[in-house]
Amino acid sequence: MEESFFKGHLNAFLSMAKVDVPSYVQMKKSLMLPLFFEEDVIMIIRKAESIFMAENTVLNIESPLVVVGDVHGHVFDLIQILSVMGCPGSTKYLFLGDIVDRGEFSLETCLLIYLLKIVYPEDVYIIRGNHEFGSMCNSFGFSREVNKTYGRDSRVLEEFYSSFSYLPLVAMVDQKIICLHGGIGPNMPPIEQISAIKRPIKDFSDPTVSAILWSDPSAFIHGFHSSNRGIGFVFGEDSLISYMDEIKASIMIRGHECVSKGVSSIMQDRVYTVFSASNYCGTSQNQSGVLKIGENQSISPIILPQIPYIERNCVVFKTAFINESHSFTCNSSPTKKVISSSTSILFPKHKIITKSMCSRLAQIPNFLK
Repeated sequence: MEESFFKGHLNAFLSMAKVDVPSYVQMKKSLMLPLFFEEDVIMIIRKAESIFMAENTVLNIESPLVVVGDVHGHVFDLIQILSVMGCPGSTKYLFLGDIVDRGEFSLETCLLIYLLKIVYPEDVYIIRGNHEFGSMCNSFGFSREVNKTYGRDSRVLEEFYSSFSYLPLVAMVDQKIICLHGGIGPNMPPIEQISAIKRPIKDFSDPTVSAILWSDPSAFIHGFHSSNRGIGFVFGEDSLISYMDEIKASIMIRGHECVSKGVSSIMQDRVYTVFSASNYCGTSQNQSGVLKIGENQSISPIILPQIPYIERNCVVFKTAFINESHSFTCNSSPTKKVISSSTSILFPKHKIITKSMCSRLAQIPNFLK
């Protein structure tokens, strides 16, 4: 019964994966996202937390898989990634953290990823970013979004914070590729010692934790420099090579920085940065990217089309009623094109869908009512 409960809620989200978001925007039609009851949300969060608690601080994952960078509440980019790359069950995913804050749909993004993890625990892995902390969420939008949806007296936000504190910090793919959110710092311990870091982790006081979550690479320096972020470090190629030799790894994959093409590499392709939120915050006009790791540890950047930045008040939130069999169904659906790897998508010239445009949106299609 519990399994069908989570599958029913996941299906409410995955029904959106059949919607060609850019076409809806071009046609000025409303988009819909499910709204879950508070008690259901808490159940989802607690189940995900229990899975994180059972995992190691350092995950060991086998290829092939798709690595997803910062999503930052850009839920429609996430839906596009699932549509193009395949849903778990056929595709294994690793999320590099920063799934919340800054974007308009952090709540929905986090719930969708949590549901994927619950239903497909061996196909979905999540490591922590620097934004999965209460101190960051209180400043960059997630807490405001949750409180506006469920009220300040709700337990939802604190439940999210608790679940964040148990997220793993690092993932090793085939023991050769180290995946983390930010980077490394001086006196970086070996993988065995990182794995021994105790959770819950509530703040950035541990220097290893802060380095993993906040540091950035630079091809223009040697050694380690202080970061202009105010926390973490900037590390050069010599520092990277030294640490990679120590842990017997060949490639580092990280997020933490917005890159124009979605994926970039430096230091002779030893460091890849992946950023999966396109049109970041409506200002960057960047593309969304993911990284595909093949069975032989081959690295293939996948660049996805931009999705216009959609404001929260331009989306219809429909209460998701999960019936007694815990299944979610929509009414009859009109013919529509599904995003796929071979689909050619035309995008509107505008990069931001704003409240002023909402009044011009067409009537909601029947299957979204």
